[in-house]
Amino acid sequence: MIRRVLGKSYLRAIGWSIHGTPPDREHIGLMLAAPHTSNHDFLLMLSTAWASDLSPKYLAKKELFRGPAVYWWRFTGGIATDRNDPGTLVTDLTARAGSGEAFILVIAPEGTRKLTKGWKSGFYRIAAEADIPVTPCSVDSTTKQIWYGSTIHLTGDMKADMDLIREFYADKAGYTPANKSPVRLAGEDQPAQPASPDEAAQA
Repeated sequence: MIRRVLGKSYLRAIGWSIHGTPPDREHIGLMLAAPHTSNHDFLLMLSTAWASDLSPKYLAKKELFRGPAVYWWRFTGGIATDRNDPGTLVTDLTARAGSGEAFILVIAPEGTRKLTKGWKSGFYRIAAEADIPVTPCSVDSTTKQIWYGSTIHLTGDMKADMDLIREFYADKAGYTPANKSPVRLAGEDQPAQPASPDEAAQA
């Protein structure tokens, strides 16, 4: 309850609004947070999820989970990851997603706030291996709107799946429009492959 109040209050205070239909709170799946162009994206997406009565999870480097800050990262849904030794991260995420309990993993598919040539494919491979749907969510500073898109069940045809995702993000500018990266994955014309631990840690 307190998270929902915090999320709604923050968005109201800065003049942003939520549109579209969020996943059910008992949903199991992956949510894309894009375009990722600013440090402010984290607060916007977290507030949006909380205001929508969701309890999202996200990957964060283990170095952040130290001292008093550990309580903040855990409270907000952070999952500590060791990028130097990712180990069984993909297996753990797949098992968690398949446990039957509500689990929404939020991933910024660009992997950076800077302009890049395209998105990292880790999110697609994780969703495909765990057999969980993907819900796109966007930030658009030109309208101060945050949008939930339709949930997509991956088909294994990466290009066709990405065409649906591209359509959703086509008119979404991001918080810093100049940093918006093309919505494209390397190897879209290739069959989906299982996610490697390195890809998952960097997703």
